[in-house]
Amino acid sequence: MRRSSTLALCAAFLVIGGGSSGAAVLVMGTPKGHECFLAAKFGTAPRESIKVCEEALSDGGLTSKDVAATYVNRGVLYDMVSRYQDAFDDFNSSIRINPQIGDGYLNRGVALIRLKRLDDALADIQKGISLGVTQPEIGFYDRAVVYEQMGRFKEAYYDYKRSQEAVPGGYEPAAEALKHFIVTRTPAPGT
Repeated sequence: MRRSSTLALCAAFLVIGGGSSGAAVLVMGTPKGHECFLAAKFGTAPRESIKVCEEALSDGGLTSKDVAATYVNRGVLYDMVSRYQDAFDDFNSSIRINPQIGDGYLNRGVALIRLKRLDDALADIQKGISLGVTQPEIGFYDRAVVYEQMGRFKEAYYDYKRSQEAVPGGYEPAAEALKHFIVTRTPAPGT
């Protein structure tokens, strides 16, 4: 007789705060806009770089797409310095200007995680992933963080795996998160 099994997952711990990531959006329109992008992407001097982003937004010369991207990038920098409401507001501004930038939703989802609004965070992260994001590994990772905080460990596990597999060589934060899962096979009911 053939035995079927289901996958049972449990997390060794629940991710609490600080575990999610943000994604920067490329801006080529002006030198300050591009500098803001680089700061958000690499985490360079976030407090000082927020001012560069503000200058890029006020100087003009950016297309509406670049303005939306600059709001995303400044929001990422706000998140780095724990100014979560400011980050949330910038992501909202980005989405109002260009609702087709998936990274705006993804990053607003991260801000919502930090604000402990998990259902809203999940909806935004899923929308961002569906629109397309510059770094899918971050989208899957952030959605896994939400699932894990909601106690939905099986979904979290599979999204951490997707995150890990989204880039050649893996995504280190996802690899670390996966170390906290124990995967066991249990017999299906009735076998």
